[in-house]
Amino acid sequence: LLERGRLTRLDPPGAVSSQAQGINDRGQVVGEYLDAAGRYHGYVWERGRFTTIDVPGTAGTSALEVNNRGQVTGLTGDDPTAPDGFLLDRGRFTTFDAPGATITFAAGLDDRGQVVGFSTSDLTGTSFSGFLRDARGRFTAINRPGAAATAVFGINNRGQVVGVAGNPEDQTPGPPTDTAPMGRMA
Repeated sequence: LLERGRLTRLDPPGAVSSQAQGINDRGQVVGEYLDAAGRYHGYVWERGRFTTIDVPGTAGTSALEVNNRGQVTGLTGDDPTAPDGFLLDRGRFTTFDAPGATITFAAGLDDRGQVVGFSTSDLTGTSFSGFLRDARGRFTAINRPGAAATAVFGINNRGQVVGVAGNPEDQTPGPPTDTAPMGRMA
């Protein structure tokens, strides 16, 4: 964490490796860490204290974004090649899959609790669709017209979203697969 020229290392206790993924205006940082047993855990860091985030009944969790209300979103599941999205709100976990999806990658979160990301049922990764999951759990597909693949990575409090889109023949980079959180989850 870099704040006013001062660098603070964020090393969760018991972590073999870790990475910070998101930060809100209150200075809460979320991320993931790998423990000595090879399991991934999400975390929240606030004012020098770490809180581990583990979605119950899953093999691994990665926290990617935290909003100003303290809600957290990210990835979880038993199979690192087919993660589910999750939302943590006041101690309660909700896991979700986009309709018809094998892979749901929850990437962004606004202060209204809307989650954006991308999903696919095509494990080759050549076709994926962006989504917005509203605070009531309803999904809206977000796809650039004419594009075979759309991935949404962020949403602001005005409802504006950002991401990438294209076709395989365009050689447009797809979503990060080799550096994706939980990509190494055992």
